Amino acid sequence: MTRGRGRLAVLRLLGRHLHLSRTGVAAFQKVQLARLVRHAYDRVPYYRTLLDRHRVRPEQVAGPADLAGVPTTTKRDLQRADPGAVVARGLDPRRLIAHRTSGWSGEPLAIRRTWTEERLYAAARRRAMRDFGLRRRDHRAVLGLVGRRDPRDHQLLQRIGQGLGLYRRTLVDALAAPAAIAARLGALHADVVSGYPGVLALVAGALRDEDRARGRPRLVVAGGEVLTPAARERIARGFGAPVCEIYGSHECPLIAWQCARGHGLHVWDYGVVLEILTDGRPARPGERGEVVVTALHSFAMPFLRYVLGDMVVAGETPCPCGAPFASIGGVEGRTIDHFPLANGRVVHPYELVLATLEAAGPWLRQYRLLQETPDRVVLTVAPFDQPGPGALARLRAAVSARLGPGVSLRVDLVDEIHLEPSGKYRVSRSLVTAPDG
Repeated sequence: MTRGRGRLAVLRLLGRHLHLSRTGVAAFQKVQLARLVRHAYDRVPYYRTLLDRHRVRPEQVAGPADLAGVPTTTKRDLQRADPGAVVARGLDPRRLIAHRTSGWSGEPLAIRRTWTEERLYAAARRRAMRDFGLRRRDHRAVLGLVGRRDPRDHQLLQRIGQGLGLYRRTLVDALAAPAAIAARLGALHADVVSGYPGVLALVAGALRDEDRARGRPRLVVAGGEVLTPAARERIARGFGAPVCEIYGSHECPLIAWQCARGHGLHVWDYGVVLEILTDGRPARPGERGEVVVTALHSFAMPFLRYVLGDMVVAGETPCPCGAPFASIGGVEGRTIDHFPLANGRVVHPYELVLATLEAAGPWLRQYRLLQETPDRVVLTVAPFDQPGPGALARLRAAVSARLGPGVSLRVDLVDEIHLEPSGKYRVSRSLVTAPDG
């Protein structure tokens, strides 16, 4: 529902991209923001109530500078709201494409978009990756979660494109054993490999000379977690290819992507309004701050001044490379540990997260996983409503099955899961030495 002029305009911008002027990007951002705020007020009950409560009229938000008067929204706020209150009137939430976040903030949320919005975000990510080397005829191996696509997200356009040899992609199960993934990649001869940095680092360590000889990628794209210098070096060494970073979230699939000239990451300014706040004020270049994002093309389920839970370093605007985008120096949120277990397995937390979400269902509000020792894991859960003994037993059995023999699981039921002393909330943490350094 980036309807009419807005949708056509963003497609034109994607086509021109780096040939845009900073003035043109800022002008589009301003118009699209005003359109989104008016839409959210008129058609989304949650935002109408929020803005009325704080006496903010849509016409007062004429550009990004005016967003400071709009209260922020957190994942908890949207969790508590009825799905019908956060989705635009006239749309049935059950007919939209839904993404249930695995919630590295520890608070899973169902995010809903129209098919058109899905396609637009996918096109934007592809365009961003072209800046650091993705080509239309490339074959990309994507290390992701198999079988998690919403059945309403039909892939007709993608199948047509792949049939024509455009943006071909093969999904590889990120939860498989690293050696199995390495062997699969060797057989695929993919031009580009993309995935979570933690998974890529493990696979890089499992790649054999014969795997690399069978097919070495030209480029590796990492996203979804923090890409530490150690992980970047390990991935680059293991794959024998340069590593580039893309930054997005379930709520906003593209936020920023790596500057090809090494000046941090470019912000997708005609797709988001990115605020980086330090003590409530905009961070200055070089300062670390919390991300607040407004997704300019999410009309089915808007995100206005949404607190993402990430910390980033503010960069220059525009980027010193000459591109017409703001920049960020680096992403510091979402570090995810792997769990090296006493039984010899190394488990990616997504495997345990999926088991938790599937077994718990709607009563789960918050959760956190902590590996204390190689043979002991603690799952802390905070419910909306008190679950019965049967529900907790099912949850314990599901997660224990993913851990395997020789590893004990303790499930702690609490009223609230608090931030760590650092001010961060890490839903997954291992106290055992992580294999990715």
